[in-house]
Amino acid sequence: MDVSARRRPLPTRLSLLFLVLPVIILVSACTPQPSGKLLPREEVLALNRPEAVPPYRLAPGDKIAIKFFFNKEINDEVTIRPDGKISLQLIDEIQAAGLTPDELDRKLTSAFASALQTSKVGYIIGIGDRLAIKSFYYDKLNEEVIVRPDGKISLQLIDEIQAAGLSTEQLDQNITNKLKKFIDQPDISVIVRDFRRPDLSVIVLESPAQRIYIGGEVKVPSVMPLHGNIGILDAVFQAGGSLETAHLENVALLRKSASGEAEIYSINLTDIMQGTSPNLLLRPYDIVYVPKTAMAQLESFIRMNIYKLIPPQLLFSFTYSLNPEVEIKNEK
Repeated sequence: MDVSARRRPLPTRLSLLFLVLPVIILVSACTPQPSGKLLPREEVLALNRPEAVPPYRLAPGDKIAIKFFFNKEINDEVTIRPDGKISLQLIDEIQAAGLTPDELDRKLTSAFASALQTSKVGYIIGIGDRLAIKSFYYDKLNEEVIVRPDGKISLQLIDEIQAAGLSTEQLDQNITNKLKKFIDQPDISVIVRDFRRPDLSVIVLESPAQRIYIGGEVKVPSVMPLHGNIGILDAVFQAGGSLETAHLENVALLRKSASGEAEIYSINLTDIMQGTSPNLLLRPYDIVYVPKTAMAQLESFIRMNIYKLIPPQLLFSFTYSLNPEVEIKNEK
């Protein structure tokens, strides 16, 4: 097996990591036999369904936007740090990596609900808030109202007035100014009785973590960004296509499951090219390895030579949690 021939497109150390490491994992994670349970056409189609794709989880390097519907002055765009946290106004830092955007949304909503009550920004009135309008001298003006879906409230003498999006001090001043047409020195106070949590959204702007890895007998072994739906055959073509020495009937796919363990499939690219098998869609962190020889022959070579090829520290840097009982599933 000519390992050195695979080093052409990448620096030596990186080439070893992406070209040989997937094979190490495939061999160490599998039982000795190179083939196992047949992966039927129906299961490939099931894996391609949108509902079968695990929810996206934020990762270090992701750039996200925190958008507030009313509190626009604290909108922010941040990149998740290597430690998995983000730093934001009012709440300092908070863990983001490992959460879905929706989970981070709920976490930030709770954190900002507490912070906004005591911050210099002041509480911003929102739809659904229950407000008490109090006048020191005119008891008849006292009342409690709920901010309507259109963001307004209805009051005596002045009918309706915009409330959502304003601080209590701003609404206080607006009501006072309108009442001065009818009453001298109304001395109004606005008190928030019950408040809803701040309306915010977490938006993923850019995700370097959305990558796939292509190695082995392809012209340009590489790390590729994953934008939209990309099938395993398309990824091989984007890597420059396969070499003449490629064993296309037994291409290995290493995939991280929802539990973090390795799921390993053996895919027949020849059948996909001939249209007799569906093109399996790739997911973030997938590793595609196009072997030069049959998997059984590779196993023998790797077992004898792997520790001579790869520095031990690289073997422990991989993020997959390997299950020694996992088996290769064949797609023919």
